Amino acid sequence: MPARRLVAPRFPVKSLDSQPNLDHDVGMPRSPLVNFWNTLPVGFTVLAPMEDVTDTVFRRLIGLWGAPDVFMSEFINSTELVHSKRRFAKQHAYLDSKELADLQRPLVAQIWGNEPEDYRQAIPRLLEAGFVGIDINMGCPAVKVVRRGSCAGLIDHPAQAGELIQAAQEACAVAPVSVKTRLGVKEKKTHEWAGFLLSRNLAALTIHGRIAAQMSEGEADWDEIASVVRLRDELGSTTRIIGNGDLRSREDLARRQKQSGVDGLMVGRGIFYDPLLFRTDGRRFEELPPAEKVKMMTLHLREQQRVWEGHKGYDLVKSFYKIYTRGWEGGEELRDRLYQTRSYTEATEILEQWLL
Repeated sequence: MPARRLVAPRFPVKSLDSQPNLDHDVGMPRSPLVNFWNTLPVGFTVLAPMEDVTDTVFRRLIGLWGAPDVFMSEFINSTELVHSKRRFAKQHAYLDSKELADLQRPLVAQIWGNEPEDYRQAIPRLLEAGFVGIDINMGCPAVKVVRRGSCAGLIDHPAQAGELIQAAQEACAVAPVSVKTRLGVKEKKTHEWAGFLLSRNLAALTIHGRIAAQMSEGEADWDEIASVVRLRDELGSTTRIIGNGDLRSREDLARRQKQSGVDGLMVGRGIFYDPLLFRTDGRRFEELPPAEKVKMMTLHLREQQRVWEGHKGYDLVKSFYKIYTRGWEGGEELRDRLYQTRSYTEATEILEQWLL
C-alpha cells in the first residue's frame, strides 16, 4: 500500500489536564477516503484491535519493525467519545504525530456501543482525526458488556446491530465500514448471524473462530470460518472475509488461509510471541540476540513515556515486558527486576545498565 498522508486529531477537549492534547495540527493533508479493503491482495494481514495494547505507541513500533497491511485502534466507546468527560475514549482514539508521520498503512478505528446516534456523532470526528475506516466491535466477550447488549451481545440482537451498521454507513459516507464478530454467544449460530451481516453491504467482515462464552479458551474453529467464506460466495457478496484466532506464526497464516479461503488474516495475541510476524524478509523475533530485544524494549519504554507520562499510569507498560524477555537466559531475571520498578526512569536505568 502507498503511504497515506494523514492529519492529526482534532477532538474537542474541555480539559487537557489528564490527557494528551488532541487539538494540535502537524499540517499533513489527508488523502481522500476510499474503500481500501478492495485494494488489498488475498492473504492480507491485520493487527487486531486489543484493549490497552494497540494504542498509538504500539502500532507505531509494530509499523517500524514490520507492518501488517492494516492497523486497528483500541476499542473506542462511541458514547463516551461524544458525551462523557472521561478520558479513556479520547486516549484510545489518540494519534501521535510520530505515528502519523511514519504510518504506511490504513488505520481503522474500532468503535463499540449500542446507540446509533452516538455513532453518527463519533464517526465524523474519527475520520477527521485521520482514521480511514470504521470497524464495529460485535465480538468482545466481556460478560458485563454482553449483558448490556453491546459487542458480542449484538449477535442475539440483529435488529439493533443493523441499526448500528446503518448509522455507521451513513456517517462514513464513502469511507468503509466493517464488523468484527464471533460465531455466537453461548452456542454457534454462524450461518444465521453471518448471513445477516453479509446482507448489510459491509466492506469487510472479521470472524473470530470462537463463541463469546469461550473467551480465549479452546481452539479457534477455522472450519466455521471457512463456512462463512462459502456463504459469502453463495450469496454473491463482495464483502472481504477476514479470519481471526490462534495465529502465532507465518506458518499459521499460510496454513489457515489455505484451509479457509479467507481474504485476510487478523493477528491478535500472536503478536506478543513475534513482534516481527508481519515482516516479509523471514526474520523472526525468536532469532534475535537478547541485546536486540532489550533495545526494542527500551525504545518501547521511552515512547510510552514520551506519549503517555502524566496521562496513563506507568504500570500499564509492565504488561509488555514479557514480550521482550521471554525465552532467553537471564530474561526472566530481568523481567522480575522490571516488575518491581515504579517509574519510567527506574526501568530505563535498569535497561541501560544491562546493555553496558
